[in-house]
Amino acid sequence: ARALGGKVGPGAGVEIGLTSLDLTDAGRADPCLGGFPDPFDAVEWHGEGITVPPGAEVLASSPLFPVQAIRYGSHAYGLLFHLEADEQAIATLCRKCPEDVAKAGLSEDQVMAGVRDRLEPLQQRAREFLLALIGAS
Repeated sequence: ARALGGKVGPGAGVEIGLTSLDLTDAGRADPCLGGFPDPFDAVEWHGEGITVPPGAEVLASSPLFPVQAIRYGSHAYGLLFHLEADEQAIATLCRKCPEDVAKAGLSEDQVMAGVRDRLEPLQQRAREFLLALIGAS
């Protein structure tokens, strides 16, 4: 977002662990996100938000962070959430960033319990997104 003229800065709170995101009209029509359920769950780990760069479209939002995904042109995406996250990555973040977990008012066990049984559909969505991105023309 910053490279395209948007701003990155502190948000209204923190999102750690699983968060429910809503697709915008543009998101529902998007070739990469349009096949996702609406709303959909995603792994989050941030306290910063972005402003929309000129020429970009907002594709997904949450109550705390109204800009969760943007598309610029047909092949450039910015995602505030983590499609790539697996159980090991989330556990590592919990161990290395305990202050983030505490800011969210959670424990490591709560974060892990919230994502553990739900990672399979999240990883499937990640594959769908990447395959759609690769196949986009």
